[in-house]
Amino acid sequence: MDTINKSISKKIDFLRTLMIVFVLFIHNTNTISGVKEQLPVFWAIQQINLFLFSPSVPLLYFISAYLLFMQKRNYCDVIKKRIRQILIPFLLWPTIILILYLSFNYKNIRSYDFIDYLDAYLGIFNRKGMLLPHFWFLRDLFILTLLYPIFSKNKVLDFIVFGFAIIWWLSGKSFIIGYNSLFYYMLGYFAAKYNFSWYVNKTYKTVIFLIFSLLLTVVGIIITYLWKDIILIQNIIILSLCTLYIIIANYSNGMVTEKIKKYSFWIYCIHLPILMTFFIKLENKIFISVANSIVRGVVIISCYYMIPIVTIALAILSADFLQRFVPIMYGLLNGNRRKS
Repeated sequence: MDTINKSISKKIDFLRTLMIVFVLFIHNTNTISGVKEQLPVFWAIQQINLFLFSPSVPLLYFISAYLLFMQKRNYCDVIKKRIRQILIPFLLWPTIILILYLSFNYKNIRSYDFIDYLDAYLGIFNRKGMLLPHFWFLRDLFILTLLYPIFSKNKVLDFIVFGFAIIWWLSGKSFIIGYNSLFYYMLGYFAAKYNFSWYVNKTYKTVIFLIFSLLLTVVGIIITYLWKDIILIQNIIILSLCTLYIIIANYSNGMVTEKIKKYSFWIYCIHLPILMTFFIKLENKIFISVANSIVRGVVIISCYYMIPIVTIALAILSADFLQRFVPIMYGLLNGNRRKS
């Protein structure tokens, strides 16, 4: 396994940042959920989410594993780094939200029992759910990091684990971690172990990716027609799109806004609190006040594209503010990642 040069690092930064922006668009759909039964435009937005933005979290698992396994590391060093970068933010963010909820008695939080509080952090007991639902990605990523010693032992063990991951992925059933998590994490691991190239210098490599993507789509259509398995077709579409986005990343030359790239983890953590605090009620009031269905559709589409942009701006402003006035707190919440 090799180190990552600057050119490849830029491509990875581009892909990771793009996927985090995609996550914002998916979660922004929740802000217009109140009108989903009223207008066909919501159906169109769902298709955009599926056919454009759905590979976001799977590719984040792929990238995380790829970066982790590109270099040989001591297990203790890996865990120490993940505790700082993942576990501390994973625990600290919902703790702050919980304190705020308790202070204002929001969502009847005082009635929670011990398991409810655990579920508020972990989201594995099917009770009240996580206070920050998007943190399931961090939860799964840390759990997968704990499995670091079982990787790279031997090829047989690798493929046994991958076979299990494929079966789990095909089942569409989550248990403790999501069914997509291990599958895409393993793909990232194999990409690192077997020297997957982020360069597409020859046309045939691109053609292979495109053919693979097309075959997955055709298989998905056949499965939908014969078995009508919606979860499986969605998984195949996502995998197909992942291959296309990797091609795009190869040709991107690392084009990405520096500000967004440096704050990508912060944007991921804070975007849902911003959406829930500032936009959900506001949008629903706007939608209700607009009587004409055509105008309402235009408003919905406008909000769908504009609100993620505003959210990113607010996230960056909040990061700049905390870095300036409360740098220690910012460092803990941001996993002590590099500063701008």
